[in-house]
Amino acid sequence: MMDKRVGELSNGWRYKCDVARALTARSDLLVLDEPSFLDEDSLAWLCERLREVARRGGLVLLISHKERVLESVCDRVLYIGPARRMETYNCGWEAFRAAQEEKTLHAGREVEKGRAKQADADQALRRAKQRLAKGEKRHAELLANRRVDPRFVKGKSKEAKQKGGRSLAAKTKLLERQAADLVELAHQSRRYQTCPLSLTGRPASPDELLLSVQDVSFAYTKCAPVLTRISVAVYGNDRIALLGPNGSGKSTLVNLLAGKLEPTTGAITGRDRIRIAYFPQDALARLVVECGGGTAGSIAQ
Repeated sequence: MMDKRVGELSNGWRYKCDVARALTARSDLLVLDEPSFLDEDSLAWLCERLREVARRGGLVLLISHKERVLESVCDRVLYIGPARRMETYNCGWEAFRAAQEEKTLHAGREVEKGRAKQADADQALRRAKQRLAKGEKRHAELLANRRVDPRFVKGKSKEAKQKGGRSLAAKTKLLERQAADLVELAHQSRRYQTCPLSLTGRPASPDELLLSVQDVSFAYTKCAPVLTRISVAVYGNDRIALLGPNGSGKSTLVNLLAGKLEPTTGAITGRDRIRIAYFPQDALARLVVECGGGTAGSIAQ
């Protein structure tokens, strides 16, 4: 393994090389962005190394969706929520999740109360505008009455206008503040949801044989075999987890099943009768290269 070029390694082993380079850099701040290509043993080793870095006084900034890793390593959480603002929690992952859940529930209850308050404020603002309009109308009527001293009318009208304007401005400011608070609470109460996944095509019966792998071996050119005498059958009701350490040939086997590679020996049957949707490890990088100028909608189409 140590004699191979980096380009000959699997994605998992390439990521291990990147992690090893970062850990040996002796930096004051170690930033890891989603260490998702590591197998379970490597991930446990990484967590222990990160704790060692922290014990030596180093600062670790970890971005991850693996809850076990977050709970094992982190003692502080920086959270960027739906409102795109950062919040700080001086606790581990489990305590943060409990606090965030309670905050979301509380915000949901406050949103309902805030909407009622906003409706009341809207009505108060409309009443204030109506009173101000009536006052202006009364002022015009008094000025039209020649038996009333216009200086007295103008003075009283100016005083009433100033008072009404202050009241209207205060109510408007209160309404704007309540609206802003309501928007913030709505952001806090929002829960992330995934869109439903809909697959088209003919449903397979549970006992229908979809793919058959018969005594398959595979080796890249001038390399030792990656897979040796693999046999497996895939039926319509199967939900299969493919496990193994980095470099054991998982991605190679999936590429064989998807028709991206052909066996060195052995046979795979059934691929011509079904449609296979394939999402590889480097799918996002491929999207940038192949569709970098397109929009998300055009890529989905």
